[in-house]
Amino acid sequence: VIVDVFQRWDTNNDGLISNNELRAVMSLLGFDGNVNDLVRAADVNGDGKISYDEFVDWLQADPNLLESAFLFHAKGLKVDDKLAELNARTDKIMLEISELKSRCEDPDLVDRMRNKLRSELGRKKRETKLLEEAKKHITG
Repeated sequence: VIVDVFQRWDTNNDGLISNNELRAVMSLLGFDGNVNDLVRAADVNGDGKISYDEFVDWLQADPNLLESAFLFHAKGLKVDDKLAELNARTDKIMLEISELKSRCEDPDLVDRMRNKLRSELGRKKRETKLLEEAKKHITG
C-alpha cells in the first residue's frame, strides 16, 4: 500500500515527491502547517525532494503520517470504485436505449423512455465529472 500511496502523491511520476506535490496532498488532508518543514524532515539527502526510501522512513517514523497516508489512499480507491460503477451504469443505459429503439413499435413510448434514460445519463455524467474532479484533488 505504501508504494501505491507514494505513486499517487508523485503526480508527475518522476520517482520523487516535490514540495508542490506534497503541498497539494497535505492541503487535501487538512494540513495547514509549513510543507517546507515536512520536506526538510523527510528529505534525508537534502536534494529538496522525497525519494521512495525517504518516504517510507518518514511515514514509519510518525504514526500520524502513516495513518493519514492510508486514509488518503482509501479515499482514492473509493473514488475509483464509484467511477467504475457509474461507467458500468452508463453503459447499461446506452444498451437499454438501443434495445428500446429496436423492440418498441410505439414511437411515443420510445421517446418517453429515451428522454428518461437521457436524463438519467446526464445526471450520471454530471456525477462522474464531480467524482473525477474530486479524484484530481485526491490524487494530485
